[in-house]
Parts: sequence; structure tokens; C-alpha cells
Amino acid sequence: MMESGPIDQPKPQQQMWCEKKQTAVHEEIKRMNQLPANSAYGMHRLKRTVSQEQQLELLFAGLSL
Repeated sequence: MMESGPIDQPKPQQQMWCEKKQTAVHEEIKRMNQLPANSAYGMHRLKRTVSQEQQLELLFAGLSL
């Protein structure tokens, strides 16, 4: 019996969403890097953004297996 295609591959819409989210994260990091080094808001946002980026990296690593 032949299957119509791989089951585990992400749908194009999901892949596009992941790419858009990753682009948004990188743009936010660029904006935060333009703030003064002692900006509490910038430090808070970068910590949260780095955490989200790490989660995305883990997600992408899982998808590539």
C-alpha cells in the first residue's frame, strides 16, 4: 500500500508561520539592541526574546529529525 506523502512534514502554512515568527523575533532583537545598554525595558525584552528563540531552535531541531 502506497502512502500519498510523508506524514511528519509540516504543512506549508505552518512552515510559513514559523519563518514569519523567526523573522519577527530577529527584528525585535535588532530594535532592542538599539536601546541604551542600561535600559531595563531592553534587558527584559531581550531575555524574553532569547528564551523564545531558544524554544524555536528546539522546535526546528525536532522538525529536522
